[in-house]
Amino acid sequence: ELLRWSMSSNDGTPQRMAFSPDSRKLAAAAVTASGGQMMTNLYLINLASGDPVSIANQSGVPQWLGWTSASTLLAVYDTRVVLYNAGGGERAAYEFAGNTLKDVSVDAAGNIALLLGSGQLHQTVLLDKNLNVQFSGSVASANAIVRAGSLFYLLSDSGVECCNVSGERQWSQTLAAKPQALLADAKELLLFSGNTAQVLEPSQEYGLWSEGRMRFDWHSAAESNKDHVVCSRIRHLFLISYVRWSGWCWPSATPARAFWRGSCS
Repeated sequence: ELLRWSMSSNDGTPQRMAFSPDSRKLAAAAVTASGGQMMTNLYLINLASGDPVSIANQSGVPQWLGWTSASTLLAVYDTRVVLYNAGGGERAAYEFAGNTLKDVSVDAAGNIALLLGSGQLHQTVLLDKNLNVQFSGSVASANAIVRAGSLFYLLSDSGVECCNVSGERQWSQTLAAKPQALLADAKELLLFSGNTAQVLEPSQEYGLWSEGRMRFDWHSAAESNKDHVVCSRIRHLFLISYVRWSGWCWPSATPARAFWRGSCS
């Protein structure tokens, strides 16, 4: 046994955890009830000494937690996004202004995409790693959002839509089954819908569709001889899904995107 931390009810119940890029520190967001509302206690643990240090106390429940650098920690709550200094104190924050958080996506560089809702209306907000607003605008009804550099993807009941950082639609694809998840890589997209996993690639033959959309060809794993790649990526999808669900980040300085490419090549 290397480390044990016995938490009291005042400390809270851990909901999200993330290792620092050098794997020497662990950030933990623990939820507790105080005065009739949910509160989050944010702790930083030096793994060499094992002593937890409280760096923040925030109302609400953490939805995402991760390190954007060796000295900054990003926490997404149900009412706001906060960038913390590792030594304590807020560096920047973005408030949801009464909107409900539907989904959040953070890419390997720390860029953020928020899908917010208010009644039947949906709004997309893009933030850079310093929480500066890059784009904010209304979007069609969507269930999930994925951020990948200068692009973001919206998953609806019937398809996928790709937009750039200015909110301009690049392309859209209607699907026979509801999309469940999308993994965005610098070179291609891996889409999960129904009981299939498909690679979405640009077609060099057809170039642009009408309305300025890129045409994409759908290839099954058998047709494109990518069975082993898709199977490997499916395994990593479950790993990444668990990591995101539990709030853990990769325990190394390797970005998730680089880890993904190296593992599937």
